[in-house]
Amino acid sequence: MKTLYAVAFMAVSVIAARCAEEVLFQDDFAGKLGAGWSWVREHPGAWRLTSGGLEVRVEPGNMWGPQNDARNVLVRPAPEAGEIGVSVQLENHPTNQYEQVDLVWYYDDSNMVKLGLELVDGKLSVVMGREERDQCRTIGIIPVQSTRLHVRLLTKGKQIRGQFRLPDAKDWRDVGECALPVPKDGAAKLSLQSYQGPAQAEHWARVGEFQVSQWDRAPTDSTALRGLFDRQNLTAWCVVPFDAKKRGPEERAEMLQRLGFRYFAYDWRAKDVPTFGAEVEAMKKRGINLLAWWFPTEAADPTARIILEVIKRHGIHPQLWVMGSGSPTRTELEQKERVDQEAERIGKLVELARPYGCQVELYNHNGWFGQPDNEVAVIERMKQKGVSGVGMVYNFSHAHHDVADFPAIWKRIRPYVVAVNVTGMVMDERLLPPSQGEHELEMLRTIQESGWHGPIGLIAEQGGDAEVTLSNNLRGLDWLRKELERPSSGGQRPRC
Repeated sequence: MKTLYAVAFMAVSVIAARCAEEVLFQDDFAGKLGAGWSWVREHPGAWRLTSGGLEVRVEPGNMWGPQNDARNVLVRPAPEAGEIGVSVQLENHPTNQYEQVDLVWYYDDSNMVKLGLELVDGKLSVVMGREERDQCRTIGIIPVQSTRLHVRLLTKGKQIRGQFRLPDAKDWRDVGECALPVPKDGAAKLSLQSYQGPAQAEHWARVGEFQVSQWDRAPTDSTALRGLFDRQNLTAWCVVPFDAKKRGPEERAEMLQRLGFRYFAYDWRAKDVPTFGAEVEAMKKRGINLLAWWFPTEAADPTARIILEVIKRHGIHPQLWVMGSGSPTRTELEQKERVDQEAERIGKLVELARPYGCQVELYNHNGWFGQPDNEVAVIERMKQKGVSGVGMVYNFSHAHHDVADFPAIWKRIRPYVVAVNVTGMVMDERLLPPSQGEHELEMLRTIQESGWHGPIGLIAEQGGDAEVTLSNNLRGLDWLRKELERPSSGGQRPRC
């Protein structure tokens, strides 16, 4: 019996060791900076070491976008491989819009992923953002009440996740997840940054308890990064209007939970407006994240305000998916005017949604607006007007015309895409489940090999019982996943 206990103890010890966190570096900033740190654009009079940690004056300047002139950017080399966790305690008392202190996975001034404590529209928030070649994308915004908290970045392969933990909390809370930027050259670094502070007042941010860790295997689900086609990375979409069972919020949430979906994009109709709140509550109760909300096309639409007030009341921050239309333009002048008109329309929606902490995403549906290059042109025009943070939702079901040139199209739109909704792809534009078409496998291969990471949507627009339809989609996607891992390993193509 003693031998059995000893063997069991040794087995548990081995498992624990494999899951154990190995601390590679830590710095409390007690009296001096630890070995390996260096400054970019140092301003010696605007940083100091105190008994509470490193304090840096939050000066004017910016790292978000092409300005890239923030001072006192502190950097050190990042570990080269493995599952890496980087955490730090941040303290910030901002008064300026976008005044912030951040933990950053940093390649250079134009390529990085930041996670920090920032003032956004009067609310102190944890904000995660991604920048590649100065093209910026907000990944997540979560308002908080505390001026001091811990943040953590977790990387594995080409993916990175951001989390935070309040002072009295034990568990980490997810902010978002995305693919790492792909710079032309340069090794990854770890960075601490603060900027967008006032010029006439001294605001000092504080950082401490900096730690870099590595795991042989992630110890819990909270730190395990999702694979692109993992069940927990999938979103159910186009469910509500197309479900022959006409499920209500509770039945729908139960069905999605049975199927294992962690995310839901809400496609509603006028009859559903009275049950908006019940929809959110039902999803929350079953641990399903309301990732996105089908949103009116005009800021003046009264339903837009109704949706945003429901969002505010329930403390959620879904993406707002917005479509457009329009016939093809015939001249360069007409194209320019159309881009300007659409940039103005979307800009009003962005302005409306900003106080609610929601991002507007362009949805390729049909017509002129559904063309990916036109959506990119609108986003770039908005950036020229100072409106940032708008992305794209790419739908296979409205992209049949993209099939022949998809690798080139994906290369152009990849930095802007925040979600991909997958269907079977044939040239006659039939709506098919994944795996039932001729082109979706190679399209997904292009996306996977590009290093992109974001939610993958499966749609129930084919009609019938939504549970059956989504189950068929899941089987089809699982077959595609196996084929992507190793050709011919998926077995016989499923019947969906």
